[in-house]
Amino acid sequence: MMRALPALLLFVPALAFPAGPAGGFFADLGKNAAWQFKTGLAAYGAAFPEEHDVDDRPLQGKVELTLKSKGALTSATILHLNAFAQAGTPDDTYHGGFHGPGSRESDSAAADFSEIYLRRSGEKTDTFFGKALIPAGLSTLYSPVNRFHNLDAKDPADTRELGVWQLGFERFIGDNDSLKFVVITHDERVREPRGRSRWLGSTGSYEFTSLDLPAGTTLQRRFPEGGTDNFGYLLTYKRAAEGADWFITLHRGFGAFPVVRLDGLDYFSEKVKAWSFAAGFALTRGKGLELHGEAIVQKTDAHRDQDFVRYVLGVNYDETDFAQSMGFEKLKFTVEYAGDDVLKEQSHTGYVANSSKARPFKDTVLWKLTLDLNSKNSLIAGQTYNFDGKDHVVFLGGEHKRTDSVNFRAGLEIYTGADDTHFGRWDRNDRLVGSYTYKF
Repeated sequence: MMRALPALLLFVPALAFPAGPAGGFFADLGKNAAWQFKTGLAAYGAAFPEEHDVDDRPLQGKVELTLKSKGALTSATILHLNAFAQAGTPDDTYHGGFHGPGSRESDSAAADFSEIYLRRSGEKTDTFFGKALIPAGLSTLYSPVNRFHNLDAKDPADTRELGVWQLGFERFIGDNDSLKFVVITHDERVREPRGRSRWLGSTGSYEFTSLDLPAGTTLQRRFPEGGTDNFGYLLTYKRAAEGADWFITLHRGFGAFPVVRLDGLDYFSEKVKAWSFAAGFALTRGKGLELHGEAIVQKTDAHRDQDFVRYVLGVNYDETDFAQSMGFEKLKFTVEYAGDDVLKEQSHTGYVANSSKARPFKDTVLWKLTLDLNSKNSLIAGQTYNFDGKDHVVFLGGEHKRTDSVNFRAGLEIYTGADDTHFGRWDRNDRLVGSYTYKF
């Protein structure tokens, strides 16, 4: 951590940009800076006595510092940045930092940018370039459409979204509509459990919950080469109006999930090119009621994977009258159903496993209930249950907001299921978790 924090604290002066309007670029960065310090602790109840190569220490901790800011280079051009530094006790987790475009690094960076990009505003059209998130989807708990980003999933229950390198434009149409075109220049590796991580699972691959490969086989990773041939292209039309939001999206590029290819005697996990079409909506009805849904269809080139549709339907409900009659201040309840239907089977002879075992939430109910006891204290409960595998995770906890800047959170996570299911592979990772967050 001693090396990561100075890297984050010193990166701003390293950005040698010219002064912008009204006090200059660095003055803007300082004025707009939003810092957050967070520390967390997890206490695990189970060990891995038969496994000598698993980091099963009962207590694991993490600290992180994040900075979000923006600064004007000119009256129309803004640099946006979201940076972090982090360190923790788990083995095989935090190494290196500031990964460049096309990184194949599997470990979490000790310091890096989640986002750093330029955006130039025009009268009706904005242009942008850099590393940025691509928000997609309208669901609350799980969005199958929100897949156009990288992910730090070293702790699958506490992930961080990372931006992707891109360039593009957004055209604003009237007061409510926009058309956005993005070129994704690199398909990067997800930071995932490896080595001695207790989150790796029995297959030796974080991506697949189970694999039927010959005994003694090692599944290797294969990544696409750089260059324009492997660019991704994303076109989105959306409307954000009072009471009704919707979008449609077309994507050409690498699919969201890996397949397994046999090359000689070697087995490789790789993503293959596909067309994807997505659409979604969110409707506000009455007092505190919101209905939402979305779906994405993926059709893979040359049948290298299954063609499939993934979808979510859900409800958000915010309520005060009934909650106050029960002695609470407010309640918020969300429930969603997620599904996955196969449209056509994989048939390419060079591939021996499709992405089915890498696609989560194919017949799943997700729910979350938050009860605000008062303005400072809340109780939280939630569950994700997979009907197909009969596996699930449950969270029970609470939150205390001491001030607008200071927050405490604690809870219990319970994982249940067979070893070859999404949550069952982590059935020895039940844990008590706690965190302290300070914003300044």
